[in-house]
Amino acid sequence: MEGTEPQKWLEEYISYYDKRYRAARAAYLYVKVAQIVIAAAIPVEAAIFPGSAKPAGILGAIVVILEGLQSSFQFQKYWIRYSSAYRLLVNEKHMHLVGAGLYRDLDAKELKLHLTEHVEALVNQEQTAWSEMTEAIGKSSSGATQKS
Repeated sequence: MEGTEPQKWLEEYISYYDKRYRAARAAYLYVKVAQIVIAAAIPVEAAIFPGSAKPAGILGAIVVILEGLQSSFQFQKYWIRYSSAYRLLVNEKHMHLVGAGLYRDLDAKELKLHLTEHVEALVNQEQTAWSEMTEAIGKSSSGATQKS
């Protein structure tokens, strides 16, 4: 992103986090809705076909698989993290556009400088948080594997 205007790469960051948070939210909600619908179908299936345990067992296994996917891929955590970063960047954009907060009473050169510094600090902070979260998830996953 070297050599580009700060507003342009701010828009690129906003677009990146917007797409990621929406995808993570959709994945999380799809998995949760599927779990609820399938779990609710288990007693219905058992009532309709009382002598057969296989369908209920298969449905139960699917619920467990979906929960395992949610646990492994952390869709909800990603949704929250991406959404938080997106909102911080959009807020930064608005503050810059209206000259509020850090951007009050600054000339054009100082506006660009402050925008660059503050957005880079936000993105670096977010990347650090991601690294820590990913590392923690990896440790908890490997700990669970080692206990087995």
